[in-house]
Amino acid sequence: MIERVSKPVRAAFAPNMHGARVRGLWIVLVVTTGALVWQFPEQAWVLVSKLNRIALGAALGVLLDRAVFWFSHPTIERDDIEWQFRRAALMIGGMLAAALAL
Repeated sequence: MIERVSKPVRAAFAPNMHGARVRGLWIVLVVTTGALVWQFPEQAWVLVSKLNRIALGAALGVLLDRAVFWFSHPTIERDDIEWQFRRAALMIGGMLAAALAL
């Protein structure tokens, strides 16, 4: 019984070479969020509202990047990484602005 349970747990925290490097973080996030909602169910809508606000800020950051830098978007032919840093900075800025908004 313990081996049947421990094998999926070890697999969840093992590094994945296909890009899912934060699987353990997602597991911790889901468990702690579930515990928070279970302990304080009246705060669930506040949590959903904050999550929506931050996701909207990230989406606005991507839209701003596409609108301002329309000529410089990722393609298969381009292997430079500057656009990734610029897009990440705009997304983080949008998320921070949305999180701090009243």
